[in-house]
Formats: sequence, structure tokens, C-alpha cells
Amino acid sequence: MDVFDRRKGLANALSAHDLRAVAEFLDRSFKVKGSDGVVVVEYAELIKQLPQFFERHPEYRQTVEVEASKIEGDVATLTTRHIEVLKTWRRPHDVPSRWEEKWRKIGQNWLLTEERPLSK
Repeated sequence: MDVFDRRKGLANALSAHDLRAVAEFLDRSFKVKGSDGVVVVEYAELIKQLPQFFERHPEYRQTVEVEASKIEGDVATLTTRHIEVLKTWRRPHDVPSRWEEKWRKIGQNWLLTEERPLSK
């Protein structure tokens, strides 16, 4: 499976609220960074927080579009546009955002190692 299929698979796993499947797309070194480059959350904390997030947001869904990509050997950098469905003010809303994602091919699979938000 190529990195683009893996990214769509991660969006599907998040939309299905399938924690085990989500974890299969993330490297254990995975980090979410803020736009300033400071680490916001690491793999273990994200995996710990996701069940509570899914419980609080049963409406959560994610779709993703890859806007740009750069692949060099076993490292890929994707610029993605996410549309996440979240309930605000008592009804679901689409929340768009753009991200830079770093993926690495480890063995036969591409794993997400880092992501950070980009300005719109």
C-alpha cells in the first residue's frame, strides 16, 4: 500500500473510531507539533486520549485530501487538507484545516511520524 492509501486508511480508522486501527498507522515516535514547532502530544498520550475524545464526539469523522507530496526513498512529506466533523453549538459542523505530515516507510508499511498544522 502506498503512502496515499495509508493516509486515507488513517482517515477511515479515525472516522470509524477504531483505536486499534488508528495505532497501526502511527509510529511509536509519532508527535503532533503546534505551528510553532513545539510538541503538543506524543504517541502514548494520543492513544490514551482518543477513547475519551471519541466518546465525547460520537459524530467525529475525517476526510482528507493530499494537496502536495514529496517522497524521497523511505520518507514522505504530505501537505493535507482535513475536513473534520465536530459538534459545536449542538450540531455537527465541518472544520477544515491544513497539515504537514511526515511519513516513514518501516518494513512494508508507511507510518505517520509527525504532523503539524499549517496556516489556511
